[in-house]
Amino acid sequence: MNNKFINIIIKIIVITIMVLGAIFIFLIFTNSSSGANQEEKIEEEIIYLDDKILMLINSLNNINLQNYQISISQIEENRDSSNSSGSSGGGSSDNQEGMGGMKGESSEQSQKANGTENSNNQEKITITKMELETTNSENSQPNWKNIQSEAEMLSQAWATVILDLYKTNANSEDILSFSTTLDDVIMNLNKNDKTMSAMYIAKLYSYLPKFIKQNSQEDILKPIIETKSHIINAYAYIETDNWDKIQEEVNSAEKVFSELMNDVDLAKNQKKYGIDKSYVLLQELENSLGTKNKEVFYIKYKNLIEGLNWIE
Repeated sequence: MNNKFINIIIKIIVITIMVLGAIFIFLIFTNSSSGANQEEKIEEEIIYLDDKILMLINSLNNINLQNYQISISQIEENRDSSNSSGSSGGGSSDNQEGMGGMKGESSEQSQKANGTENSNNQEKITITKMELETTNSENSQPNWKNIQSEAEMLSQAWATVILDLYKTNANSEDILSFSTTLDDVIMNLNKNDKTMSAMYIAKLYSYLPKFIKQNSQEDILKPIIETKSHIINAYAYIETDNWDKIQEEVNSAEKVFSELMNDVDLAKNQKKYGIDKSYVLLQELENSLGTKNKEVFYIKYKNLIEGLNWIE
């Protein structure tokens, strides 16, 4: 009787341990999955901030990263009348009368099939081509109202992102500094101060590498964001003609990107081509600094940012 009671107790203990173990494993899996989802969400939000901040600073110089537009035009081509009359010029009137009906029908059907008119012996030819848009116009003024509206939208989005960042191990001081810098951006945009707006927008972007390093599981994204941060800093210094600082920031960008190039694990990565191409574009940007020409810098900058965005 005692042995039967003991066996029941043992079974209860075993079942209890199994249930508790299952609950423990479930909680661990749930927390792990929740953490992974949270990190993915933060990464998407940082990419969103990257896009919006880039658009703000590029708008100060009317730089559009989508640099090609499709142009469709039509031209009229005169047809050689001698070709149409040459075959009948040497023939007899009998031949012309005998074949006149067939020739008339054939010509009419041919012209209907090709959509042309026989009255003026002309054809319309449609031409489609890609045209390169102007990268920058130094004398053009920013559309301040649009830029200010975009900055306000960024501020609204940040109110959501900030809550998610606080749920992670992101540095609270960096989060607060981003908020303060965003206020500085909005104030200087409202003053239509292009130089200070560029400096504060570049400072705003500089916090993204800190957030992405804290949360991202994507090894490629970390150095890409940091490289872009240095390039954006160089872009901002253009407004002050501080070419020494520009050179310094480009050198820092190259150092970060070189580490990415030397990563052995990337040798088989599907984005390797884009990484190699962006490194060449970065070299071209650095080589252009000797000209100390803003227009040349903007062109090289634009090409590089487009390349980095493609990798990202």
